[in-house]
This record gives sequence, C-alpha cells and structure tokens, in this order.
Amino acid sequence: MKIDANKTRLMQIAAFLIKNHSYQFVSVQQTEHEIWLVNPKNEEYPVIRLTSNESGALYFDKNRVLQVHSAISQVFKRESRLLQLCINDENGVDEDDEILISVVRREQIYGFDVNAVFPGIQKALTVFDNPQIEYALIMKELEMNSRQKAAQKSKLMQSKLPKVTTVVVALCVMVFGAVNLLTEAHGDQIACAVAMGAYYKAFVVLGGEYWRLLTSGFVHSDVFHLLMNMIALYNMGRFCEEVFGAKKMLLILLTSVVSGCCLMHLTNPNIVGMGMSGGIYGLMGAFLVYAGSRGVFRQKAFQVRLTNMIFVNLMLNFMPGVAAAAHFGGLACGLLWGLVFCDLKMESVRKHTAACLVALALFLGYKTIQVKEVDPIYPGTDMKTAEIYKAIGLETYAENLLNTTFKYYVQIEEDAQ
Repeated sequence: MKIDANKTRLMQIAAFLIKNHSYQFVSVQQTEHEIWLVNPKNEEYPVIRLTSNESGALYFDKNRVLQVHSAISQVFKRESRLLQLCINDENGVDEDDEILISVVRREQIYGFDVNAVFPGIQKALTVFDNPQIEYALIMKELEMNSRQKAAQKSKLMQSKLPKVTTVVVALCVMVFGAVNLLTEAHGDQIACAVAMGAYYKAFVVLGGEYWRLLTSGFVHSDVFHLLMNMIALYNMGRFCEEVFGAKKMLLILLTSVVSGCCLMHLTNPNIVGMGMSGGIYGLMGAFLVYAGSRGVFRQKAFQVRLTNMIFVNLMLNFMPGVAAAAHFGGLACGLLWGLVFCDLKMESVRKHTAACLVALALFLGYKTIQVKEVDPIYPGTDMKTAEIYKAIGLETYAENLLNTTFKYYVQIEEDAQ
C-alpha cells in the first residue's frame, strides 16, 4: 500500500487521540482519505472523523458521512454531534449545522477550536522526510501502546478480587465442609448431601421441594469434584464479573444452575444431583457470546484461555456420575443471557433473545411441575435423610417428608397388585 504525506498526517492525529485520549479505530467502509475514531466514554465527542479532504468536500459526501456516524452512534447508544478534523484546507471552514468542523494545521487551527478540547493536538503534526517510514513508526508505536494497555488491564483483572465469585466459592466450600461433618456423624454421604440441599427427585416431586433446583449447585460431596468446579468457577466468574458486572454475573450463574437442574429433572430417573457445573457452563456460554461480539477469537491470549476453559469443562463433563443434561441446560441459558447482556449491534436480537429466555423459563417451569412419578424409589435414602433432619432438630419437617413419600410408595404397591 502506497503511503503518502496525507495518510501519514492523518495517522499522526489518530495516534495522538488514541494514546492521549483513549480513542480507538472503528472499522467502517471508509475511503483512503479518512479515519474514524470512537471513544464511548467521551461525553461530548464520542465519534471523530479525520479526513485529508478539504472541508468543502463534505457537501458532496455528507449523506454517507452522516449514515456512518449514525450507525456508530447506534452501536454505542450515544447521540452526539460528529466532530470532523481536516488537515488540508487553507480556504477557511464551511460551517455545518450537523457536523462540527475543525481544520488542524501545524501553523494554525481554523473553525472549531479543537486545541481547547484536546490540548497539544497541533504538536502531533511533526515534520518528516519519508512518509512511508514515519507511517510505519507510528503503527509500531500504536501496537506497543495497545500491548501495554492490554497487559495493564490483564494485571488489574488478576489483582482485583471478584467479590461475588469469591462469596459463591466460599459458600460451596462451607457446604462441602458441612456435608462431610454430617457424614462423619451419620455415615451416609448421599443422605447427608440431600439433607444439605442436593437435588433428589423423590423429594422434589413428592415433597414439592423445588428449591433444591437451586441449592443443589452449592452442594459437593467429593473433594476432587469440588476442586475442579471451584477452579472453573473462579476463572469464569472472575471474567464474567468483570465484563458483565457482579449482579448480572450472579444472575447468569444462578439461573443456569436452575435451568440445568430442570433439564436433568426432565431427562433423568430418580437420582441425587449436586455441583455448580450447570452454572459454570452458563458462565462459559455468556463468555463465548461476549468474545464473539468483540471479535477476539483470533487473539492468541484468548485462544489459550479458551483452550484451558474447554479442557477443564470437558473434564467436568466426563467425570463419572455427571449428568450431562445439567451442563447442556446451563450452557443454553448462558448463551441466551450473553445475547441479552452483550453490546450487540442489533437491538432486535436482544429483544427476541429476552423473549426466548422468558419462554424457556415458562416451559421448563411448567414441564418440571408436571413430573409426578418417581422411579426407581429409594426408601432407605428417604429414611436416612429424615434421621439426619431429626438429629439437627427438624423433627416435624422430617416426619412430614416421610409421610408424604411413603404414601406414594404404598400407592405404588397397591397399583402394582
């Protein structure tokens, strides 16, 4: 590509705004005479157009320029007046009601005083002998600047403790400790896990304990299962908490746990289920949508992170006794939340996805409460769990639970005869 003096001057101004005022290149179908920059955090001038044409040339290209500006503004949801900086105009500035125009030259600034907003911008237009070499030096400097910012951001993310994720991890560890303390006292780890809130289809269907669809995510009985889940949860939770915010991250996590558990409830026989895997898969789904919306799949750092994430989650998926349905349900929920929360260009996608989430919640909720049968039955687990409840002072609750389940078992025997 041939680099002339005008392209190099444009890049000098662009580099100044990128390094000193946090602007970024925005990809549009632009001509060789212009560069578009964006900084959504700048309240007054979030979009800037740099051009080597004279300001009067805008008369013939105004419709296209305004369309590009409108498209960029819609992406970032910011209404503002476009700021256009020209570098080649010695005949004054043609005023425009819709576009703020400034001519920036080393000798003088015409029109809007952009130097008052971006002090020192004139100094960016330095003298050079070879435009090709100068252009290459600027691009190299911008690349180094981008790497430094990325490294600083990565370091900040690593040093910043994700509060909500840490609390969830702590709760899981505490429940794991409680399950094992009860196991030491009562000897039946499965019953102890059920007593601490694990999913147990018999109690959900017969006792109406639908709260187990959520609490089961916090219950772990095996130390390896806990360790693998907490590593995955911390890594995924830290990232999602950073990009989506603590409240949205928690919403994704908890609803994915419930969604995964509902799917497990609909597709599996009477089993005991526990673990945060469905929620972790939900965070992974939201993470993938975010990465796709930012176009970072080709970045090496992201590829390494994605490979590690997939490896850990595949290990979780193929562990003995794992209900894959819970993972798929959580993943689907997370993907939908990702489409809702990510800054996508099409608002209609967000609205339709939100409608899909509501429909999914209603469908899973309806189908879940429609399940009325339990097979196979485990009266021994029911009785042992009731004994644990009685031992911790929940005698009435334990008796009601036993009465409800055993009425069902008697009915089964009568029907069989």
